[in-house]
Amino acid sequence: MADVSAVPVDRPFPAATDSGAPIGRAIVALLLLVVLKAAAYWLGSFLVRPDDPLSTLVIYRGQDIQSLPLIRAIANLNPGEAGVLEWYGFGTMARIAPYIPHAVLLAIAGPAGFILADIIITVGVFLVLARVFRLAGIGTVIAHAVAALLVCLATNDFGQPGIRLVGVEYLFWGLRIPRPFVSDLFNLLAIGGSLSALSDLRLDRAPRGFVLFITGVSAALLLQADVFTATGLGLAFFAGFPLLLVSRQFSSRAALRAALVVAAWALLASAPFLVSSLAIDGAVADRLGVFPTPRFDRRLPFEWPVAAALILLVALSVILERWERRMSDRGAADARRLLLIIAGASLLALPVSTALLGRATQIYHYPQAATRALWVAAIVILLQFATAVVRSLRSWNGRRTRPVSPGFFAAAAVVVVAGPCLVSSWRLAFDKPRETTHMRTDVAEYAALDPYRKHFVDLIRRLAAVSSDGPIVLGTFDHQVWSWWVTFGTGYSYLPDACTTTLPADEIERRLITFARLTGMDRDRFLAFVSRPFVLSFWHSCAFYQANALYSRKPLSDYDAIDRRRIIRAGANDSFQLVLPRSERERLAAIFDSSPLSDGQLDVVVLAKATYNDSLEPPPERFERLYENPGFTMWRRR
Repeated sequence: MADVSAVPVDRPFPAATDSGAPIGRAIVALLLLVVLKAAAYWLGSFLVRPDDPLSTLVIYRGQDIQSLPLIRAIANLNPGEAGVLEWYGFGTMARIAPYIPHAVLLAIAGPAGFILADIIITVGVFLVLARVFRLAGIGTVIAHAVAALLVCLATNDFGQPGIRLVGVEYLFWGLRIPRPFVSDLFNLLAIGGSLSALSDLRLDRAPRGFVLFITGVSAALLLQADVFTATGLGLAFFAGFPLLLVSRQFSSRAALRAALVVAAWALLASAPFLVSSLAIDGAVADRLGVFPTPRFDRRLPFEWPVAAALILLVALSVILERWERRMSDRGAADARRLLLIIAGASLLALPVSTALLGRATQIYHYPQAATRALWVAAIVILLQFATAVVRSLRSWNGRRTRPVSPGFFAAAAVVVVAGPCLVSSWRLAFDKPRETTHMRTDVAEYAALDPYRKHFVDLIRRLAAVSSDGPIVLGTFDHQVWSWWVTFGTGYSYLPDACTTTLPADEIERRLITFARLTGMDRDRFLAFVSRPFVLSFWHSCAFYQANALYSRKPLSDYDAIDRRRIIRAGANDSFQLVLPRSERERLAAIFDSSPLSDGQLDVVVLAKATYNDSLEPPPERFERLYENPGFTMWRRR
């Protein structure tokens, strides 16, 4: 039997036994598939919607359209309030870093910058993910082929194709800006940097400076982009460091020095975020759903399926440990251990963070972060297991079988990946551009507006033609109209988006009440209107009035009987079940009665023809009807 240890650990498959043109051509072909996938939505939109403005195509790219005005503000070098004229630039956004790539390209290329951003970030995820696989001991062709496949499979906001393994839904990357589209790139860079540093330490040399820089800075950027994933990664680094020091494989002094350098870069890169966090009004944190919780709350949800899958991966890892010990492949073992530690830390991120802070927010994100970390570990371990099997078969078979040529194997890998990539690209190119609904179909009131898109496009063409000697302030209850106007229009918004604004809570409330009165609501209608979850979320208080089995803003006795039953039945992960308590309705009623009918600067009013807007219109002595289509009515100040 041939000597197994003589098989190069980074060349486990026949196609990877020789470097050169075949492998290079395969990587280029895979890269082209990834670029095609990144451009698929835009190419399909140009074909399906040739008459739509490019700004409309940007709006219909993803569901969370509240990110677009923030990107515009940062492109204008404004880190504060993005849309309200009198408060423009006030305060500091909760996060800035993950919007910078899109903001820079928007500033350079206008709406076309979103196309460039999609291509650049998608290619970046592909290359970094392939590098992570290579550092985990996977052959060059397989590493790039699997990375291309995973990138191509992401065709929706959260990367959920409906696949389950051991009861755990497949969740890996997605198109939502900035999380996970941008944030996962930061996460993979931090993981890849860590694996590169481990590789240097294993070779008994000091980790390269740029590797430590990338690791620390990427971890800091991840903290701004996705605090939930960053919590798990930080716990993993903290837990893995002592293991690194006591390991016999590495120099303790070199490992300590590397860890300190990474920590220094992370702290330095996090400084702007930490400083801006101190400057953020506490009301902003409340609106984002931050709430107090017992430090050891047994009601906190725990992802048992993820834990079970993690145990299975650990068992498989133990088998590989024994197998690879004979193959002298320590790099694969180090990578596997780190990824398992990250998955385990991500699973414990929620209970550990609440135990340390006594606070939590939007806790449904923690299971998503743990599931993504689990899938990264699972994919790597399954690839390592396949690699070990192939090595053993080659060793057992010896020279009795003619080896597969590198060119044939590389071409076969591209062909296998090309099918799913082309299908995914086709779906992204021709399914998504055909959407005719409001982008926020998760809101029942908006979903009911179908057909919506044609009327929306006609409206924005008319809005784009509105001119004035000064800035134009628009008032609307339609979230999509608001997003387009503040991002691509020529003015400002009277109402801020409650989840992204930096305005004080009383100013948000005052503007909502004033605009409601101006459009013709009486007190009873306003109280019914503001009790709608989408109004609370977008226009009043975001997640402030969350109410579920884990937490409610007021005691249960302050809610109606029907609402109490909803609250008790709601799961702890339902952070956006929003319920207005009776005492708050009474407070709002008093403010409504005492508010003057003053609109400040309000130049244009746009109301969708929806049930919640029935019979509403601004006073005719102040506003004239300027435009109407089957979906919208627009008024302009006389």
